Amino acid sequence: MTDVQRHELLLEDPHRTHELGRVIGAACLGGEHLCLRGDLGAGKTTLVRGLAEGLGVDPGSVSSPTFTILHEHRGEHGGLGLVHADLYRIGDADELEALGWEELSRDGAMVLAVEWPERVPEAVPAPAMIITLQHGPEPTARHLLLEISMSAPHLLVAAVGRSCRTCGGTVTPGSSCAPFCSDRCRLADLGNWFGGRYAISREIEEDDLMDPEIE
Repeated sequence: MTDVQRHELLLEDPHRTHELGRVIGAACLGGEHLCLRGDLGAGKTTLVRGLAEGLGVDPGSVSSPTFTILHEHRGEHGGLGLVHADLYRIGDADELEALGWEELSRDGAMVLAVEWPERVPEAVPAPAMIITLQHGPEPTARHLLLEISMSAPHLLVAAVGRSCRTCGGTVTPGSSCAPFCSDRCRLADLGNWFGGRYAISREIEEDDLMDPEIE
């Protein structure tokens, strides 16, 4: 994949892995191809469950497709669907093609999530994102390497998130500290307010005090 941005994330637990998948799924427009790499138990299926939730597909319907190779999940109410593929047991591209691969991989109403894409690289369309998962420093933690094509800026924004207000570092999607990258930065920001180092650039108006949820 050429013209990519690479970002590394540390996700503390399966909830964070699921949440990353959810925000990526919610940003998908249809027709995206996502490749997932990692050893057995690295969290690929957990991330795909989050992806399904973001697409509006029941995450409980997502399981490891190792034995059936392809799982097709149609979206509800005309929404985007999900094709979850595991190519670990595929011998060659012809075997994959016999399963209707070409039609599914070209369906613009579906998002394609492929585990073990390296098994049949010639059959996998150019991915919008490659996600590599590795076991982290703690049993439930995961290191993620995201390689995101510049042709998919909507996925770049969703996966990488915004910059921390305090230090400018990356805020992990789904983090309980958002919009900060850590509790330390959150407390530092609070200290800046208490210390008078921030100032409001204009006078407060009545509309500023209104709850945006209340019309």
